[in-house]
Amino acid sequence: MAKAKSDVEDVKEPEERDIISRVETYRITLKTPMLGTIVKDRDVFDRFLAPAMIEGAEDEELVKEAAETVPEPPPDRKGGETGFYDDIKRGLVDSGIFLFDYQFRGFLREAANTLSMQLNIKNLRSKFTNYVFVEPRKIRIFGLDEMSKEVQIKIAEDTFPRPVRAMTQQGPRVSIIKSDVVNEDRYFHVDIRVLENKDKVNHHVVETIMKYGELQGLLQFRTGGFGRFTFTKVDKTETKVDTKKK
Repeated sequence: MAKAKSDVEDVKEPEERDIISRVETYRITLKTPMLGTIVKDRDVFDRFLAPAMIEGAEDEELVKEAAETVPEPPPDRKGGETGFYDDIKRGLVDSGIFLFDYQFRGFLREAANTLSMQLNIKNLRSKFTNYVFVEPRKIRIFGLDEMSKEVQIKIAEDTFPRPVRAMTQQGPRVSIIKSDVVNEDRYFHVDIRVLENKDKVNHHVVETIMKYGELQGLLQFRTGGFGRFTFTKVDKTETKVDTKKK
């Protein structure tokens, strides 16, 4: 008598594989001064900005880490001031002002949304969210001193005051806001990782998107021409992320 076949066939578990991606390193050089965008008030950050970041799908641990590096408020606390994330209190060798990776990634997503039609790739912002990642976590800023030696920019180099007009219940009001400044010709490096995909998103597309930075810059008051930049590719590539358990 023939054996009855098992009603439940053995299901073979899928093999663990590497995530296939490619990394290119770029040097981002400021064409115009860049203004800090982080409000210098931890209370305001915790009450308004942190919840908005979480609602915008930012990781809660990221938001907590960001809150710990909110710049100090001005001593007199008169008027609004914005600056850069700052971990100089930690006393590490490379402590100082910096950009978080999400700030540069946010520029890429915004530019992808703007140029989606030109590149003939639908939902390009969403595709950048899924496939394009920025490293390192904290992006340090550098420049050249008088001897052409590379130095880290640890503190803001200037401030930029400007009037801000707002409509209130009492009518139009004008207030003054000050932003910390990093000067033009300063630079930083980013590693941009692109996951392998079938949606035509690759480093050629990323580089086209980054050209938008010559027109629309980074961080605060970018519509006023601040934070514009150029980029060059650095000779450093990587093709895989090993996700196997050690």
